[in-house]
Amino acid sequence: MSRKGTRKASADSHNLVTILFVLGVLGWGFFAIDRLTDSEGGRRRERVQGRAAGQEAGWKKSARDWLTKKLGSGKSEPSSDAEPTSVHNIPQGEIPLLPEPGGLRRDRNEDEETAEAAQDETRLTPEFFFYRLNDKGLPELTRVKRQSGGGNLKAMLSQVIKGPTSSETDKDFIDSFIRKPRILSVGQSGKCTLVDFDANFGAGVSYQTLRFQIEQIYRNVQHWQGSKCLELRVRGKYNPHLGSDGLFVPKRIDERWLRENS
Repeated sequence: MSRKGTRKASADSHNLVTILFVLGVLGWGFFAIDRLTDSEGGRRRERVQGRAAGQEAGWKKSARDWLTKKLGSGKSEPSSDAEPTSVHNIPQGEIPLLPEPGGLRRDRNEDEETAEAAQDETRLTPEFFFYRLNDKGLPELTRVKRQSGGGNLKAMLSQVIKGPTSSETDKDFIDSFIRKPRILSVGQSGKCTLVDFDANFGAGVSYQTLRFQIEQIYRNVQHWQGSKCLELRVRGKYNPHLGSDGLFVPKRIDERWLRENS
């Protein structure tokens, strides 16, 4: 090897050592600066690999806000439309009872709603069945609407026994109760209506007249109550024979008996 080549290789080695030394000094300086700037109050901040410190702080804030919102979701802001509710003087550990919102009602079954609607309709425009002479001069039960007179079942049956008004009589309505028995009580047993009269019921009347009276009572309570049968009592007792002719009356009067004794 020539002398010139040896000198050149020696120079390159010297330069490489110098460069490595400078890089080492710079690396140590950056490491020292990084240690000084990263320490806060003697504690080293945690690093998140692959993310900058600003991204880490932003992610933690978003997570904290989301968690706070979820934990606080059960607390609803008071609505401006909500009715004010007083919760004063409530014992500790008890839940205050809130008033039912307006416009709502408890659920009821269809039979209760139908019965209530029918009862309200009866109070507003009560309907009665009275006998009226047809074209052949024979009495037949005809529906009559009255603007007043609605009430409980006993009061309405009393109107039937009282008979048609003067204006209804002018329209050929007739009264089947010549003698006016007094109603002592009215009851309901399932689909059967129980009517208790005083001793005047059935006294001194013929078979045909008593038959008309019984059917008139039956048709009216059937219309008002949806009754399927009728029980008639005199002073609290069942009497199988009524009227001057001793008409046999079953304990429970129904459609079949009326049809067979028409």
